Amino acid sequence: MKPLTAASVLVLLLATATTPFKLENETRFVKSQNGPVTRSFIADFKDGRPNPEEVDGKLFDGDMILTKKTLEERKFYQYEENASLYFWPPAPESNEPYPVVPYLLYPSLGRTVAGHLGTRGQVSVVAGRVPVGWSRAGEVLAGTGGELGKLSDRDSDPEKGAAWLLDCIAHWEANTCITFQETIFEDTPNSLPKHLVIILLADGFNSFIGREYFEDRQEIFIGPSCDKLSILRMIGRTLLYGFEDNRPDRGNYIHINTENIGSDQQSRFDIDDRLIVPVKYDYTSLFHDYFRLGTKNGLPTISTLDPLDNYLLKAESRLTFRDMLLGNSMYNCTSMWESKCDTTSTTCLNEGYTGANCSCVCPPNFSGDNCENQIRESYFAPPTDGCTQRVTTEKNLFAPNMSADVSDGLQCAIEIIAPQGLKPRLTFHTFTLQPRTTCSEGDCCFDENLQFRENYPESSTAYCGTDISSGNEFTFDSQQVVIYHYRDSSVTTCGWSADLTFVSDPICIPTEGGCTLEFNDISTYNWKSPGFDGTTEYPICSTCTQDMSGMPNTMLYLTSESFNVGTPPVDGECTDDYIQINHLYGRSEKFCGSEPIYFTSPSSSFSLEFHSNYITPATGFDITMTMASYCASDCHQEIQLMSEETYTIETPDYQKKIFTNLNCEYNFIAPEGKQIEIKKLVTKVKVNTECTSDFLLVNGDGNRRYPMDTSIIICDYDTRIDHLTTNTNNLLVAYQKTGLASRGFKMVIKAT
Repeated sequence: MKPLTAASVLVLLLATATTPFKLENETRFVKSQNGPVTRSFIADFKDGRPNPEEVDGKLFDGDMILTKKTLEERKFYQYEENASLYFWPPAPESNEPYPVVPYLLYPSLGRTVAGHLGTRGQVSVVAGRVPVGWSRAGEVLAGTGGELGKLSDRDSDPEKGAAWLLDCIAHWEANTCITFQETIFEDTPNSLPKHLVIILLADGFNSFIGREYFEDRQEIFIGPSCDKLSILRMIGRTLLYGFEDNRPDRGNYIHINTENIGSDQQSRFDIDDRLIVPVKYDYTSLFHDYFRLGTKNGLPTISTLDPLDNYLLKAESRLTFRDMLLGNSMYNCTSMWESKCDTTSTTCLNEGYTGANCSCVCPPNFSGDNCENQIRESYFAPPTDGCTQRVTTEKNLFAPNMSADVSDGLQCAIEIIAPQGLKPRLTFHTFTLQPRTTCSEGDCCFDENLQFRENYPESSTAYCGTDISSGNEFTFDSQQVVIYHYRDSSVTTCGWSADLTFVSDPICIPTEGGCTLEFNDISTYNWKSPGFDGTTEYPICSTCTQDMSGMPNTMLYLTSESFNVGTPPVDGECTDDYIQINHLYGRSEKFCGSEPIYFTSPSSSFSLEFHSNYITPATGFDITMTMASYCASDCHQEIQLMSEETYTIETPDYQKKIFTNLNCEYNFIAPEGKQIEIKKLVTKVKVNTECTSDFLLVNGDGNRRYPMDTSIIICDYDTRIDHLTTNTNNLLVAYQKTGLASRGFKMVIKAT
């Protein structure tokens, strides 16, 4: 998981049914630092519009804390106490609490709207109407002219272009509580309220993220290349939307294929640690980038972790349910709608929320008054490309015919999983794809390509044209391979066909077991490879595991007395034999080659794996595991809490600098039937990529492996959490620091 502030993880956990925590009304959320700003969508959290104030020397803004880090990084804020003004407020002197976006429609290059320039636009949205091609649910209606072309198709008639733009505005209005209000341009424009100026037919397209409250006017540039998707996105950016694939938690859903990104496009894929999104990840979001964004060779730059989800990465020209949920959460629409409705008997389930008509707005896979009826298993619609599939039996495989829906380009993934002890083999009958073209780094398969991705989601060699002949066979080294086929929407080739068979591996049939675990004393164990003596090679095709989750509550030191396993890593990856340590927060580390192992963890709950193939046997390993007892560390403690007892804990480095690495774990146990409330938590943990070197982990169900779905991970300095309560009587807290930057945490808890 990417580096998150406490708030981001808390909000994300709210969406899961398995979270061991519950939040009280007083919970405050850390403010995002550029991009979507989280606003609570807990049903009983209704604080109205933001109202900045200072509490204990900290700037608070409604349900958001403006941290020191936030203040430092948002250099473009003129007055940080007015940061809430990046949201669009209600209209001045209006009795309605809903946000209003004043705007001017302004043709460029001397063109006019209905014959008027600088006086008043004559095209406006009729209140309450549903624009052509849209329903209230935001779906494009077939046969209604809803799919309009690029703006350049209409640039000879700005009024028609403006009408199309206003259809997009009306789509936002139909699905959120935000209103766009056309504004009169008088001789003294400074007398206007702060407003948007939507400039048609400009050069390119661009929009500032959020409301530029420090400027009198804010431009959106709508160039001739803009299509409906671009227009809807530009409007969303002014409302404080960021891109889905820049979220800090994207690593749980997608993989960035950096090997395929052009050198001038790399920064577009940077994680924005400041995007804190209180809505589940949405591959189909209007704000998810195209899967070939910035490609230098035609191969994907974005792949889903599950290969069978790749078909979802296509541009949507509408707001998805989760897009609407995000906007209505950010702008408190749901809270305001709930306040005017009698919602005492209505609870919207399964991501559903109360809409403007006081009924539940349900995600696409649920229906019913309370979104209680499941329509399909997944939020996402199943594939219709005729190609995406998982194959476990022998069969003929082929590219889908051209009648398949490939209007956005075909992205087909066939995941092949051979039975145990067998390997997949493809024998091709036909292969005719689009020929190679010239790319920035030489010839490439830009318009159509086929890959055999054995190390999915990493890319592999691309085939196109007539690279593969009839009768060619491909036998793969691994049990699993993903056939990946991309075809541009303009391509009309015949495709390919091949027979899939499974062949036995005459050399390697994996055998389980053979490793030994030796108990030396009260705190030291040795784990050795099969037949280890320091000189004899271990057997090929070996695999063994060792579960250490039942160890005492101690810190872990893991070192290697002797280590010679497989070949050294290539680009940080083990390519054949390896040792794997499975540890906290669902993470794992692989080791191979002959470099000594050194690994530490705040918790001694972990498991070990050893895998060897038939290529590179070696002399094996002797790994020493030392469990440091609580007595050996003043920050490894088991604390029995009395009922209603308040307890304060600080790490040793919280008040003073400690120059060594530090690993701590605190195990708080309340009486049976009680819960533990975190009344206050203040962190001073170094911000680092993916929270790998320094982190704070909190688990509320007593699981010392700190699984991702029931734990919070924090690597953020000066983060505060209040009123977080476990659902069990056990609270676990693990802390790891490297170097001087981190200064630990202070926590106040109470057994309730």
